[in-house]
Amino acid sequence: MKKFGAAIILIISSSAVANPIQFDKLPESQVAHYLGWKTAKNSSSLCAGYYFEPKIVRIYQTPGPIKSAKITISTNQQTIYTKQNSTTLKGKVTISQKGREVTADKIILKKDKKTKKLAYAHLYGHVTMREHGRLIVSSEAIIDFKKGTIIFKHAIYRITTVSPTGLANVFGRAATVERDSSKTLTLLNATYSTCQPNACTWQVRSSKLKLNSHAGYGKAYNVALTLKKMPIAYLPYLRFPLGKKRKSGFLFPSATYSNKSGFSLGIPYYLNLAPNYDALLTADIITKRGVLGKAEVRYITQTSQGKIHAEYIPDDRLFKKYQKDSAQNYPTKGPVLSKLVHSSDNRGYFSWYNQTKFNQNWQSLINLNYVTDDYFFYDFGNKPWLINSDQLLNQAEISYSSQNWYFLTRVLGFQTLRQITQNLTTDNAQYRRLPQVDLNLNLPHQKGGFSYQLNNDFVYFDHSRDIFTKRAITTGARLNIQPEISRPTMLHGVNIDPELQVPITFYQLQHSTPGMSNFATRALPIFDIDSNLELTRPVNVFHNQYTQTLEPRLFYLWAPYENQDNITLFDTDLSPFNFDNMFRTNRFDGYDRIGDANQVTLALTSKLLDSNTGIEKLSVSIGQIFALKRHDLFINNEKLLDPLANHFISPLVGQMTYYLTPHWSATGDMAWDFSKRRINNDSFSIQYQPNQNTVFNFGYYFIKNGDMFANNTVSLNRIDTSFAWQLQKHWRILGDWNYNISSKNAQTYFYGLEYNSCCWAVRLVNSNLFRGYDPKNKPIFDHRIYIQFLLKGLGNIGNSDNVSSLITSRINGFNNYFDT
Repeated sequence: MKKFGAAIILIISSSAVANPIQFDKLPESQVAHYLGWKTAKNSSSLCAGYYFEPKIVRIYQTPGPIKSAKITISTNQQTIYTKQNSTTLKGKVTISQKGREVTADKIILKKDKKTKKLAYAHLYGHVTMREHGRLIVSSEAIIDFKKGTIIFKHAIYRITTVSPTGLANVFGRAATVERDSSKTLTLLNATYSTCQPNACTWQVRSSKLKLNSHAGYGKAYNVALTLKKMPIAYLPYLRFPLGKKRKSGFLFPSATYSNKSGFSLGIPYYLNLAPNYDALLTADIITKRGVLGKAEVRYITQTSQGKIHAEYIPDDRLFKKYQKDSAQNYPTKGPVLSKLVHSSDNRGYFSWYNQTKFNQNWQSLINLNYVTDDYFFYDFGNKPWLINSDQLLNQAEISYSSQNWYFLTRVLGFQTLRQITQNLTTDNAQYRRLPQVDLNLNLPHQKGGFSYQLNNDFVYFDHSRDIFTKRAITTGARLNIQPEISRPTMLHGVNIDPELQVPITFYQLQHSTPGMSNFATRALPIFDIDSNLELTRPVNVFHNQYTQTLEPRLFYLWAPYENQDNITLFDTDLSPFNFDNMFRTNRFDGYDRIGDANQVTLALTSKLLDSNTGIEKLSVSIGQIFALKRHDLFINNEKLLDPLANHFISPLVGQMTYYLTPHWSATGDMAWDFSKRRINNDSFSIQYQPNQNTVFNFGYYFIKNGDMFANNTVSLNRIDTSFAWQLQKHWRILGDWNYNISSKNAQTYFYGLEYNSCCWAVRLVNSNLFRGYDPKNKPIFDHRIYIQFLLKGLGNIGNSDNVSSLITSRINGFNNYFDT
């Protein structure tokens, strides 16, 4: 009778849950309720809600293993024991472990017959398992305490994971969920989404889904990607990140449209080869050109880090056509056109960048770059700084530095890129340094308060023949030995630093121009005294306490005149005239010219510093040079850019930085020429950034005789406006407009629109990339359209490398949440 009685009770108890809820079939609103979703309509969060976490899982964020952690079982109703090593509990039954809570309407506990320890638990009814960042609700479950596994049937789930775009709350449904001892979830006939459970925009449906949060990846088989329950894509297999750990596999494809190249579809494959090196292989299918293959390898060792990048496209169809059309449209381009016509249509690019630190003193740098033709970046470049550059750097160097010594040996060269759309009248190739050797000694604070320096620089400058005239370019060796002595001191609160330096330069040349010697020597002393004083006082500005500084500066410079026309110009040019350059001891960049000087610079700087934080609020500086003798030495007799060529007083130069509020800032500098009553150069920029998703930049730049257009030197005159503006919680517009007033045409510009929600985002950008001028000096643009989709917690779809590098390089302060 006892046996039957127990059986009858079990049958009756089972009948109470004979028709359990199939949670994987519930509507969205009920799923959200059971998963603990709390709506917060007025919240600034993109999700307009949050998941509630009870105290037990908030306190213990790392629960122990199921099979070994201490167990507490409680119920608010009757408990039935049997002789078959099983116990039945019903009501609100709870199995608790630190950081873990499992509840059900009824639980049958079974012991191991040999050990008499708890072996299994069969759960029925409203089954709930909670851990930190994890919740599973099902109609039935089995806990195997021996193996440390749990199997759920007809379940819904949510987990919190770290994705490349930040924390992601994943939820879904599954016919079966198995949680193994490593906390990996294997789900059958399941869905996966990071959207709000009560408003799911997209989800992945899969016959089998494996979520391994510890390893940082998810796997899905027989995948259907749905948008508002409408299937839009099918994949037999999908691997996606559940954290920031790197895993091998296909990434989402990229898509771009260009009016030059047509549509482009990029298919990338990522290889996580080892913890310290990886690779990315991409095939770009370009409708008007062919297939562009890309490979990039990154590595880090105990002493080195670097990247190897290669691209190759065979038989570029559009490049063939461009060669043929250019021969007809640019008949006067001479050697530039000839080089284009004879270039191969098998095109490629290779680069290797490596930094090695052997120890605390020795290090090396390698930066190698090569393209097969001058138009590769023009057609395929996605980095604006590469697209606009006509000098491709190649260098290798080894250096040593210590407290007193610095040594550098370097070889450096450039691959010069010349395009028929450029206005080239002279050879723009740069000198190669084969090699350069520097050896410097610094001895500060020596006996008597003196400081000593010895800078030695040797360079052999090499060059090819001029591509236009075919004549040999002057090459040769230059040795510059420059001892310096100074004695900084303080007199009545004034810092005074007198300095004497004597650069001694030797030249041994080949292919000198007629009338010039192949040997030259120059030794000129340079003497300067730099003195400054800093005064402070407390001030009250608009009821705010600040510390104001007043920093007068007096700088005297003397260097004798010597005719240096017999010395070749290898790497020397005149520095721009601005506030900082007024305190240089040589107005020329490089050692080929030593500028004569007998002048005094007067300057004044004042700053406002917050008295509580020390943060700078305002900085204003003005300065002017008073020449006791006008300058007599110029480069190629060019006097236009030297303000003291014909006058004893330089333009008044000023610069300012003003942080109006924590969100507004402005910077500017200007040089006002009193003799001609005009501005020689000025720049002005403002930035407004009230939050991380909104920024506005405006800049104006002007340099007298600072631009080359249509073979004529004109003033550089440009306006640049960029912005990323949050319209409301989900929408943002962005753009950049760069206009060259001198040439009366826009440069590279773009505009776009972004939508960002709880679980997905989309970006559409329309761009026009400036490429040069046609035979009639009209601007040429490459029109491109980019579209990106970001499925948060899954990845982004679209050419993120191209469009992201364009936007971030042009919009200062831009927050790019597509950068995964």
